[in-house]
Amino acid sequence: MRVHPEPYIEHLGTYLSNGEILEIGCGNGLRSKRLAPYCRSILAIDPDKDMIAVAKAQHPDPLIIYREGSALDLDDLNTSFDSVVFTLSLHHIPASLMGKAIERAARVVRKSGYVIFIEPTFTGSLFEAELAFDACDGDERAQKALAYYSMLTSTSLYEVEEFYGKTVFEFDSLRDFQDTMKPKRELRSLPGFMEKHKNTLTAQRRINVYQAAT
Repeated sequence: MRVHPEPYIEHLGTYLSNGEILEIGCGNGLRSKRLAPYCRSILAIDPDKDMIAVAKAQHPDPLIIYREGSALDLDDLNTSFDSVVFTLSLHHIPASLMGKAIERAARVVRKSGYVIFIEPTFTGSLFEAELAFDACDGDERAQKALAYYSMLTSTSLYEVEEFYGKTVFEFDSLRDFQDTMKPKRELRSLPGFMEKHKNTLTAQRRINVYQAAT
């Protein structure tokens, strides 16, 4: 699988201003690497130690420190950042703790810095595959909606901008999709779906930029 360049990163980079960035939910480090040209340094954390190992191996960069960590443990960092970026991660936090994660991010961002959320939406052929075939993370509509609600109702932040981008996933073959996204149902329909989309699926991203309320 190949993930095409994401033009929205360039617009997002205008908010990072060559600053010291905390990335929450770095996963395999792909977007850490793509954010790096707009930053002075990145502390990229993820609660999955195996993903941290993958990130270090696949996307090393002298500007990036990969470390096991959680959005709920930010007080333990004993430092502050010019901006905080939640990379496709807020909706993975338990619903009852989303607000707490946002509050902690607002506490560690410096004055005039930004708290940024990159989140998946309900649009795109990858989203269709998640629903139809229980692929990738499956049906996350409820979690996505709760994440958006938690942003909009947070008293720790005020909104600066909302904009949208797209991620394009190109698969080498049907087998590549199966190995990568692990579909679990309606598998007889999968070859036709992938042929229709020529093994290339898209996912819309919503980017919300906030500053900490004073």
